[in-house]
Amino acid sequence: MIRILRIAAAVLSIVSIDADPARSDVLLTPDEISQTLIHGPWPPATGPDPSNRVSGDAAAIAFGRALLHDPALSRDGTMSCASCHVPAQEFSDGRPRATGRVVLDRNTPSLLNVGLHRW
Repeated sequence: MIRILRIAAAVLSIVSIDADPARSDVLLTPDEISQTLIHGPWPPATGPDPSNRVSGDAAAIAFGRALLHDPALSRDGTMSCASCHVPAQEFSDGRPRATGRVVLDRNTPSLLNVGLHRW
């Protein structure tokens, strides 16, 4: 969440720059700024998921949290989802390469805001 807020602050600082064509530090034209703002606000507001009957239910949230931290769900009972998708690291692990059972060729994708994804 902190990373999203930092990105949003950076975007807003760019947007707030007076778009004087004589300035070389302006990164976006006024048209680009207006096109970017169409996709806001950032972060997007969230609410209960109407397709999920337990969305926002405290018991369901606690159950999901327990599943995230339960190593019994792994093949050998030694790793939980939170072993790599660390809540304090924005549900990633903060490393350039994922290290599950072996070092992988990619990073650990964040699970932050996956509820906003279509699938």
